[in-house]
Amino acid sequence: MRKIVLYCRVSTHHQEKDETIQTQLAKLRETYKGEEIVKEYKDVGSGAYLQRPALNQLREEVKKGLFDIIAVYSLDRLSRKLGHQIALIEEFEQNGIEVEVLGENYENNPENILNRNIRGAISEYERFKISQRMRDGKYRKAETEFVWGTASYGYKIVKKDGKRIG
Repeated sequence: MRKIVLYCRVSTHHQEKDETIQTQLAKLRETYKGEEIVKEYKDVGSGAYLQRPALNQLREEVKKGLFDIIAVYSLDRLSRKLGHQIALIEEFEQNGIEVEVLGENYENNPENILNRNIRGAISEYERFKISQRMRDGKYRKAETEFVWGTASYGYKIVKKDGKRIG
């Protein structure tokens, strides 16, 4: 019988409160029902970085050979950087562990590896677009609202319409 671990990640604490990590886990548990799920790893943090507590623990336990398969909801849950995805998958495979992605087949052949890498590149692109949109939103808000607190001693804050604040 295959021994499986589930790895799930959300980017923000807001997503954690919305229980999106529970949605990932539910789908994975349903998919692997009847098989031996050894452990579940849950992270809250950006997919742009490899330093995440549960991912670090998973990588350490990969070396111990306690399981055969790492199941993820989506490749971008593992990492939002193509280079990191490739490095992690190679690290796992070198230790005899297979990565399975919910609903996707990535058998070890050239076509599937290319498909996986294209998906990884798209994940990285999405991360850049999300951060660009968030940055644009913050700049727009900064232009229309005073968001830095109180005025320095001796100064007054005046809105664009001439009304004084405070």
